[in-house]
Amino acid sequence: MTDYQKQTRKILKECGAFHEGGHFVYSSGLHGDFYINKDALYAHPLKLDDVCVMMTDCAIKAFGRVFDAVVAPATSGIAIGQNIAYNLSIEQRSEVLFAFSDRNPHKGTHRMFRRGFQQVIKRRNVLLVDDVVTTGQTLSGLACAVIQAGGRVSGAVSLCDRGDIRVLRYAMDGQPPTELTIATLVELDLKTFKPDNCPLCRAGRPVDTDLGWGAHEYPFKLSREYVSTPELVGAV
Repeated sequence: MTDYQKQTRKILKECGAFHEGGHFVYSSGLHGDFYINKDALYAHPLKLDDVCVMMTDCAIKAFGRVFDAVVAPATSGIAIGQNIAYNLSIEQRSEVLFAFSDRNPHKGTHRMFRRGFQQVIKRRNVLLVDDVVTTGQTLSGLACAVIQAGGRVSGAVSLCDRGDIRVLRYAMDGQPPTELTIATLVELDLKTFKPDNCPLCRAGRPVDTDLGWGAHEYPFKLSREYVSTPELVGAV
């Protein structure tokens, strides 16, 4: 385990971000009994800053100082992504722009840029940022949205990889897949389950309605999204 992994685990535990033994629904639609409440980190700006400095360093070590812009998903990645863009601007001695993407309401886990962010991405080298990676769907959607906006995907970094997704694979329609290593601070290889094959559901354990996506969208929307966009599951 690297020093960064040890430091990040310590920070997350101090924030109360680790929750075990429950029944959680992740943004991917998968289920599991372990949840990382990264929102607990946002309540501690100094700790968040420490984590973002380490994520920035991980991205630079993995990909170099090559970024013109940082992209993160709304809303989960905005605080981390903007902080990393600031850190990269200091490191590179030139402004690194920031943009966030929204879910495309008509295309499941596809992402889209609004609010003029398309112009932030166009013709720029982009770092993808996510907080917790489970299947890689969000990062795949980000990568495709960046390409559609005319940008170049130059790297990806995450706070935590909890799904053993070490390499991201994404593809635009009619093109061969592209592979990209994900630089990450914490690696947790934990079991996840599809909704129709979840032992926690079979055991009658209630879904947590405070943490994760169980609060307001489970089971209808996420179950459909998980099975309706196989082209963006794309992570190996």
